Amino acid sequence: MTSDKESFTTNPKVTFTLKQFRQDRGFRVFSFERVAEDRTRTDYAVSADISLLARYGILMQDLPLLCKHLLERHDVDAVLENVPLSLALILTEDEMRVYADGRAAARLAGAKKPPRRPIGKNIGAAWRAPQGAFSQTAVGKAIL
Repeated sequence: MTSDKESFTTNPKVTFTLKQFRQDRGFRVFSFERVAEDRTRTDYAVSADISLLARYGILMQDLPLLCKHLLERHDVDAVLENVPLSLALILTEDEMRVYADGRAAARLAGAKKPPRRPIGKNIGAAWRAPQGAFSQTAVGKAIL
């Protein structure tokens, strides 16, 4: 039997929307707006240490989605534990490591795909006319 936490990872009735971001020293701070089922809106901030991106091979454009997933996970935890969600969160080094390990595993799985069939020399031969059938000399003899 699965626990409530295992049965869902996000609440489909709650959305997090990225509003803006700013640079604060060595951190990129993302502002999100949470819209609940009853249409109440709450602002949240997630900070990410920029210096850790290169260490784990994370692209800058991946950060907003990583922060959104962090908020969604914490939102589910807060609902299950019946505690309020913190208004400010930090994307930790451990979470970045888990993301980087997952990407590396996905790349490795993609590298193990069977190779594509080699392309032969006669691609499209079934629908092409034989070579030389419509050459200039053949066309000239047919007219005469």
